[in-house]
Amino acid sequence: MGKSSKSNNQLLKHIISYANQIDEANQMFNADKNELENNSVYRNSIALCLLQIGELANKLTDDYKESTEDQIPWKAVRGLRNIVAHEYGHIDCQSLWETIQTDVPVLKEFCEREIALFEKIKSSEYEKQYEDLTETEEMDFEMKME
Repeated sequence: MGKSSKSNNQLLKHIISYANQIDEANQMFNADKNELENNSVYRNSIALCLLQIGELANKLTDDYKESTEDQIPWKAVRGLRNIVAHEYGHIDCQSLWETIQTDVPVLKEFCEREIALFEKIKSSEYEKQYEDLTETEEMDFEMKME
């Protein structure tokens, strides 16, 4: 398993962490659209998480983003970061609301599936390495016994 796969896996875990923080903010503020529009603490919390998700998405390898673009629109995810970073005073709360209600849960679910797949692959690779090592040790032992 390459270094870039491990790096992508770590980035996906961080994206999940920020998605979870959005969930926590939604729970804290009762996931209320009017509250999002009128409460700067709620809005700032959500905006910071989206900013970080966009930053993390930008750090994923190009190969990974290209291979999964049919499942997640990475350019749009990265675009959220730019909207939050450059147009903060003028964020469209309706778009922000729709993003946290629709897009973030889909992104989180995707990341969770990818991590589970990564862990399964990693586990099977370790099993294969263990089997290879065990076979080698058995052969060495048999050779010493002869």
